[in-house]
Amino acid sequence: MTYPYLHHTEKGELYTENFSIAELRCRCNTCNRRVAHKIKPEALQKHQELRKALGRRYTPSSAFRCHLHPYEIAKDKPGEHNRTAMDIPVKGGLQRAKVVQEALKLGATGIGVARDYVHVDFRPGPLVMWVY
Repeated sequence: MTYPYLHHTEKGELYTENFSIAELRCRCNTCNRRVAHKIKPEALQKHQELRKALGRRYTPSSAFRCHLHPYEIAKDKPGEHNRTAMDIPVKGGLQRAKVVQEALKLGATGIGVARDYVHVDFRPGPLVMWVY
């Protein structure tokens, strides 16, 4: 499968024209962005397509989370931020609705809605939605 929006470093870490490696890496104080992200190529491709569909600049408020991240360490198994998820910052209901609409068009299967961000992931299985 080809991923036209993906680029990779010499070490194989993926990035896109709108998402830098630094933006995709874990932001916890334990790893300090030293751990290469493990976002699946097909998910990163979809997030880049979503970024283009939204037509606005943003830095994900959370992308990859390493296994030592405070939110991940408490889980029995790695969450979707370990492989397919990003949290997209939003301001207001119109931006929130647009993220949800465009994510669904691209086949998102995990959507969590908060006041100031929308979690979007591309997990296997049927669509699940929740609120924070």
